[in-house]
This record gives sequence, C-alpha cells and structure tokens, in this order.
Amino acid sequence: MRKIILPVALAALVLGGGYYAYNKFNNQQNFIDQAYTADLGKYYGVDLSKTKAKFTFTSSEKLKAFVEAYVAERAQHDQIVDLNFIDVSQLTDLDYLFAGKYRFLTEDDFADSDVLENNSKFIFLEEDLAFVCETTPSYAVDISKWNTSQVKSLAYTFACGDNQFDLSNWDTSNVESLRATFALNQAFNGDISAWNVANVQDMNNTFADAIAFKGDLSKWQVGKVKTMMSMFSNASSFTSDLSNWDVGQVTDMSSMFYGATNFNSDLSKWNVSQVTDMSTMFSQARNFNSDLSNWQVGAVKDMFSMFYHAEKFNSDLSKWNVANVTDMGMMFTSAKSFNSNLTNWNVSKVDNMGGMFFGATSFNGDVSNWDVSKVTTMTHMFGNATSFNQDLSKWNVSAVEDMDSMFSNASAFNSDLSQWNVANVTSMESMFNGATSFNSDLNNWDVSKVTSMESMFADATNFAGNISKWNVSNVTSMSAMFRNASNFNSDLSNWDVGNVDNMAMMFAGAKSFTSDLSGWNVSNVTDMSFMFRDAANFTSNLNNWQLTSLRTALYMFTGSGITPASVATWQTQKPKIYANLGF
Repeated sequence: MRKIILPVALAALVLGGGYYAYNKFNNQQNFIDQAYTADLGKYYGVDLSKTKAKFTFTSSEKLKAFVEAYVAERAQHDQIVDLNFIDVSQLTDLDYLFAGKYRFLTEDDFADSDVLENNSKFIFLEEDLAFVCETTPSYAVDISKWNTSQVKSLAYTFACGDNQFDLSNWDTSNVESLRATFALNQAFNGDISAWNVANVQDMNNTFADAIAFKGDLSKWQVGKVKTMMSMFSNASSFTSDLSNWDVGQVTDMSSMFYGATNFNSDLSKWNVSQVTDMSTMFSQARNFNSDLSNWQVGAVKDMFSMFYHAEKFNSDLSKWNVANVTDMGMMFTSAKSFNSNLTNWNVSKVDNMGGMFFGATSFNGDVSNWDVSKVTTMTHMFGNATSFNQDLSKWNVSAVEDMDSMFSNASAFNSDLSQWNVANVTSMESMFNGATSFNSDLNNWDVSKVTSMESMFADATNFAGNISKWNVSNVTSMSAMFRNASNFNSDLSNWDVGNVDNMAMMFAGAKSFTSDLSGWNVSNVTDMSFMFRDAANFTSNLNNWQLTSLRTALYMFTGSGITPASVATWQTQKPKIYANLGF
C-alpha cells in the first residue's frame, strides 16, 4: 500500500475575518484572529473549552470583539466562562479587554456640571481628563492559564467591572503599564502578590475605586515606576504593607491614597526625593498616621489638600524642606489630630494657603516667622481651628486678595493684626465670624479695595475695636457684618456706605452699639431686614436717610431702641415698608 504523507497545515481558509489550520493527526483546528459568528459552524454556540479548537490572536481589538461575543453567548449557560482555549502569547497589550462600557471626558465636558454628577463611577487620569464607567459587567471568566509573557500593557484591562479573576499565575515580567488596570472594578480582590512588575513605569489609577481589593503587594518591585497618581484612590479596603517599596523614580504621587480610608502602612523609609506633586496624596485617608518625619520633599511643588481629613495624622514634619512648594491650599483641612511644629518651614514660594488649617482643631503651631509675602489667598486659612492662637503680627500679607472666613470660628485666636497691610484684599466676608476671643485694633487697615464685608464680625462677641477711619466706599454687602457682636460700639458716623446694597441683619444683636448713623447715605441699599433687631441701645435719628432703592426692611427695629419718631419721614417715603418695621 502506498504511504501517504500529509502536511501539518492542510489548508488556510478565510473564515469570519480570520483563518484556521487543520491538523489531521490530532484533529485540532487553530483559528487565527477569528470572529465569533455563526460562520464557525459546529464551533458556534458550544463550550469551546471542551473542544480541541485553539483560538490564537495577534490583534487585541479582534480578541476583545471575540471575547465580548463569546462571553455574551456563554454567560447564560456557564457560571464561569472558561477562556483558557484562547492563545494570547503573541499579544503585547490587553488594554480594555474586560472593561465595561466607558468613555473619556475632557475639560470641555466638565463645563456641564451634570456630566460628573450623573456619573458616580469615574476617575481623574489627569487634571483635565476623566474616565467614566457607563456599564459594569459582572460575568465571571477563567483566564488563569493565559500566557501573557509578551504583554507590555494592561491599561484599563479589568476597569469598570464587578467581577473576579484568577490572575495569580500571569507572567507580567514585560508589562510597562498598569494604568487603571483594576480601576472602578468593585469586586476584584485576586491574589497578584507574586506579579513581577519590575518593568512597570505607569501605575496611574491602577487600583482607583477598587473598593474590594486588599491584596498583599509588599513584595512588588516598583523601582521603575514614574507615576503613582491616584494609584489607590478610594481603595477603601486596601491595607497592604508597602514599607519596603522603592519609589525613588516616582515623580507624581498626587491622590495616591485619596480616600483609602483603612490604609496605614509604614512609609517612613520611602525615598520621595523625585516627587514633584503630592496634592491630595493622603486626602481622606482617615486612619493614616505613618511617621513621615524624614521624607525628603525638596522637589515637591504642590501639596494642595495633602492631608485633607486625614483625621489621625500627626507626624512630625518639622524638618521638611518645603522651599519649592507653591500650593498649600487645604493642606491640613480637618486634620483634627495634627499639631506638628512647623516653625522652620520656608513657605516663601507659596501663593495659596486657602483653607490650610481649616478645621485642624488641635493645631497651634508657631508660624509667626513664616514668609507669606507671595500668598494671594488666605480664605478659610484658620477657620474652625479652635486651638490656634499664635502671633501673626509680623506677617507680610500685602499680596493677599482674599481673606474670606480666614479666622471664622477660630475661637481662641486673638493676635495683634494692627500692622497688617491689607490694601490688596477685595473680600473679608466672614473673616472673624465666630472668632469669640478676637479684639485687635484694626483702625489703620486700608480696606479701600474690599467689596464684601458680609458677616465679617458676626458672633465676634469680644470684638470692640475702633474702626472709625475705615474707607468702605467700595463695599457692596454689609449684611450681618456685626450680627451678635455684643461688645462692638465703634463710631461709624463717617463711613461712606454709598455703594452698599445689602444691610440685612447688619447690627442685629449688637447690644452695645450706639453710634450716630444719621448722616449715612443708604440710597443704594435694597435690603435692611432685621438690620437693628435686638440692638437694644441703638437710638440714632434716621429721619434723613434716603430710601430710594429700599425694597424690604422687615422687622428692622424689633427689639432696638429706635422709636417711630426716629424714622417718621419713612412713613411718607416708603409707607408699605414702614408698616413692617417691627415697632
């Protein structure tokens, strides 16, 4: 009988956009970049993991299309869809492979405030770029045996999911990008402790919003990583020991542990000398309290909101070199335990200190010698910092433009501020609101650029300073300015209030106030509601006030010393308003 020798690959047939090879000796068919369609014949609609067919992919896009179609069809039959019959050994990226439906939002999209409000599942990849999940698939697949040795990128591979994967044996030795790999996957908690990440450079958002993940990453070699931006952002279960990580090449740690509410690893030995951005790094990491005293932060430029609501944090930061930092806004906001000595900090480059110690209720550090000459905003800086009472008399605040709520509810604060140059400040709204101990002489302040003094001394019950010389000609709102300032009684007779349009509650509860205001020009004021309510000693004659613009003065004099005779002309000027003055 004649011997017949057949070639290993009998044919290469075009089939569904790919092709297959048939091996007669082991009855195996190998499909290359095959689409999952009815053209597969007997291989369509069956569990391919139980056949001898092999599906090899050289295109990650075609792999994704195949997987989506196959899983959609098999998920109704199998609890776990086995995909180990797929050969990915030739692929260099598996980007977005198992990601749910997503889209990117740019800065232009942010202009529509509803866009992010209506999408609870999103992460910021950069300041002006967000990644939004629209669907989160929950199917389960088995890919534990995939050969990923050639893969260089796993960007977004498992993002936007609600599913688990066994990836413990994956070969990640060539991977360079883990950008958002598990971001917004709210179920993943697989063991990836043995992953070789020695070549990874990008860990931006790797586990962001992966709320179930608490894997051990203590042995990861991260020596080549350059960005860890938002790496564990909102990974609320994550608690792994990272003490031995080599982060010496990382330049961006912004939002790295933002919202990682249970994280408290020892990071004392980290080399952060190359990091330039630490903004929101530990923001809302409520249990974090590692010793960071020896960190070399000399390259850092941005510390905005770094320890915001890090409620247990109280490390000694006295030796930190912050000479290059320009933004310290909200840095220790609501860091309720923080009270480190910051006396020697060089803050000469900082331009934003807005909210820096707001709600830092334990903080009372000596910052008297700080060079704040470049700071332009101090809004809410010591607001609700109820322990703070340091000497700020020598501060150069000449560049500051905004002092809104700077000492609001700073109940212990009573430093001498008489020499401050506030000539560039445009808003002092609520500046000393609730600062119940404050009583500095402010008479020489140049407030000529200020437009709002709303609630400036409201509830400042100890304030009795003379401010008779103030030039308030540009102020438009004085509503509640001295509300419940029970000791205040400065002469305000010469104030030019011609531009003010709102005086509602201005002296309400100012029980000591008796200044003569008969000469005030209030022709532009529209609202005087409750203006002198319970100002029991106020008796000034206001018959000369011109009420040209006044629209409401409801209960203006209830509980005050004003009698109808003091405003008799009002009955003619504004009879309807006169009827509701509260006599």
